[in-house]
Amino acid sequence: LLDKELVQLVAGVEVVEEKTSPVRYLAKFVVRFNPSAVRVYLRNAGIRFAETKSKAMIVLPLLRVQATLQLWDSGNLWLKAWRKLPNSDGLINLIVPKGETQDIADISPEQAVIGNDERIKSISQRYGAARALLTVATIKDLQGKQIIELATSWLSPRGSDRTSIKSLNNTKGQSLQRALSTAANHLRDEIEEDWKKDNLLRFEDSRELIAQTGLRGLSDLVLVKNKLETNSFVQKVEIVRVSLNSALIRVQYIGHPDQLSLSLSQRDIVLTRGSVYWKLKIFSQND
Repeated sequence: LLDKELVQLVAGVEVVEEKTSPVRYLAKFVVRFNPSAVRVYLRNAGIRFAETKSKAMIVLPLLRVQATLQLWDSGNLWLKAWRKLPNSDGLINLIVPKGETQDIADISPEQAVIGNDERIKSISQRYGAARALLTVATIKDLQGKQIIELATSWLSPRGSDRTSIKSLNNTKGQSLQRALSTAANHLRDEIEEDWKKDNLLRFEDSRELIAQTGLRGLSDLVLVKNKLETNSFVQKVEIVRVSLNSALIRVQYIGHPDQLSLSLSQRDIVLTRGSVYWKLKIFSQND
């Protein structure tokens, strides 16, 4: 970018955590960008992008070796591989449990592998996660070759969203720990890339819907309107009609309705089709 272009994208700068000594000066330089200006720049440059952040997910890495199934065991190399991954500043927030006493009490490997809703919900809520990522690594030795089979499921309070299965050959003679670390890194990258693809902003695809939402008061209407207006897929929000206990809202947006629904669900709003109008409902993890 040219300097004059870059300056137009910057909303502000800040110097924080300053430290001085007789021989040097240290500080962090924070640059904040203007979201609207960045969107316009990327759109004009023909660059597709996504900005919908996923709710936090807790990762439950199970290791199956021969007849044993490990989760919190000290020998679970699959759990160690996930713990050693560097922090990511992407759109997906994955939380790897510490394996402490409360974790062990919350869920066992047998409960995790069958997707026990109650136990998964318990450990997820304690870590502030909305759903869980169950990933099972099965180690097999076939004709002198070590095979790693990965079965990964996205679990939510409403059941399993989807499951992916893949096999990897550890043919480079590297240690099992190193092979699993590489697999964990690639799997996280795939999860983040799939999320981006699902949430790409498609400015050329403009649509409109009319949705009805229930109200307990004016504060509910203000909350729904604010969450809609701050959603990256939404271009315009218009209140069509308001009564004491409901409102009719016209929403102009870009992309597919499923994209809008997924994006809104990350802000605790459920969007579903109704017989006449679409339905909007604010929900919490306890719903």
